Amino acid sequence: MGHPFANMNNKIHEIHLKNGIMFKASEWNSIDPADSVEFLGESTDGSGYLFSLGTYRYVEENRARTGDATLLCLDKDTRAFRELQTLGLDVGVLDAKWQGESTREGVLALANGSMGIAKMDGNLKMMDSVHLSESITLSCDLKGTKAVASLSNGNLAVVSLETCFLMESFNAHDLEAWTVSMAPCSNLLYSGGDDARWCIWDLRVEERRIHESKFHSAGVCSVQRHPRLEHMVATGSYDKSCAIWACRSLRKPLSVVSVGSGVWRLRWHPTESALAAACMYEGFHIFRLEAELGLRKEQSYETEGLAYGIDWITSNDLIACTFYKRQVLFLSSN
Repeated sequence: MGHPFANMNNKIHEIHLKNGIMFKASEWNSIDPADSVEFLGESTDGSGYLFSLGTYRYVEENRARTGDATLLCLDKDTRAFRELQTLGLDVGVLDAKWQGESTREGVLALANGSMGIAKMDGNLKMMDSVHLSESITLSCDLKGTKAVASLSNGNLAVVSLETCFLMESFNAHDLEAWTVSMAPCSNLLYSGGDDARWCIWDLRVEERRIHESKFHSAGVCSVQRHPRLEHMVATGSYDKSCAIWACRSLRKPLSVVSVGSGVWRLRWHPTESALAAACMYEGFHIFRLEAELGLRKEQSYETEGLAYGIDWITSNDLIACTFYKRQVLFLSSN
């Protein structure tokens, strides 16, 4: 497989939006389509921001699902991207999640049906991998000593990070399980599938499933619990909507907004009631959660590529990526 990044100059440009807000955007292009980007904190010397990037490409000739995981740094002053390291996995990385401070522990959703277990302590290292199934690992998350993955066969798989052992796997959706996330206690799971359902699972009870919603009319691509308000959940769907739910009353959502395209990825701000969304053919949106009005669209960034990955850096800055246009984007309203 070729190197995942094209030898291209960084592009820095300004975008003036209709609401008067100006975005400053830095862009870097990859050879393989970019599908997942995660903020890892500041560089050791404090001069830049660190990110992990996952790429994925399907090669029809040999039916290979190639890609890689790469460590990137964005200079705070020049806003130029710099590649620090590529793992050389030669397998597609569809998702990644990280935890920890000085040493970051991470899990990777690999296209060969495995979960990669990685570490970042100055360098990015692949520590181990756990084979989950013969299908594709689509999404992953981790909390404490447990990790979870969702698979294209509809299953969820729970892995021990202490032993790198598959603890259990069970069927959650009739079609692809596009997404899974984990509560801080690591016993509650939130999943969404191409069967247009989103569910809550409790690993402590035999029945496992404690909630099922058929509100959305198409596949559910992202389910994310609010980081501070544990009773609140956001869902995004191919039906072009994003919904906010109160777990105390799940009969209908508290708020629903239409975005004009499938909502592939949602990400709550870690300390504020702001929600970032990667909305496929309608670019990236930032919503503000207000007590009386529900979700209010605060900012938007249009892109020609398929908006796929997004994460927060600060209250005003985000990192994002597009699939077919193969862009890595730093977006700022400062």
